[in-house]
Amino acid sequence: MSDLNPYEASEIAPITRNFDGQGERTFVWWKSTLVWLIVCWISAAPSFFIAIGVINVEQWPAMIAGVMTFVAGYIVADNRTFHWAFRQRKPVRYALITTYAIRILISVIFPIAMFVDMFCGMVSSMVLYPIGLDAPKHDLSLGAVYLWTMAQGVVLNVVLGVVWVVLFALFALIMGPNPVPFEE
Repeated sequence: MSDLNPYEASEIAPITRNFDGQGERTFVWWKSTLVWLIVCWISAAPSFFIAIGVINVEQWPAMIAGVMTFVAGYIVADNRTFHWAFRQRKPVRYALITTYAIRILISVIFPIAMFVDMFCGMVSSMVLYPIGLDAPKHDLSLGAVYLWTMAQGVVLNVVLGVVWVVLFALFALIMGPNPVPFEE
């Protein structure tokens, strides 16, 4: 930051993590895949427990496809944003890690997980009701179950996005306006 312009972006030190020997940070596909498989499936577990009593076993592949769509989406987003300077900032990284740690923790605490997933399910039903997906859940087609799964996942991700923004603001407030990039 210059003395003349207090709003000028300051220089950020190069990332020193995950070097491949050439001085370039590399994306590791298997790590990203493993992380997002774990996060998405633990997050989806409460919905599967609710669905056991609501939908037929024949409809489960549609739910699995919906969860795997989110896994693939997260992996692609992780890859696309991997080198972004914004993602290397401590408040961003800490907020992301904390948000998904909270989601995993909520998913394994039985009453809280059921409340969060039922809330997201009710909101997604309000979104899908106008397009005619109001049949009893055991009568829905595979495509309809997939849409329900996707809608609930989108609602849940909006909730997670709000949590991330709050955590990011908190971490940015604690760490200062322009913290040093994340280094290990």
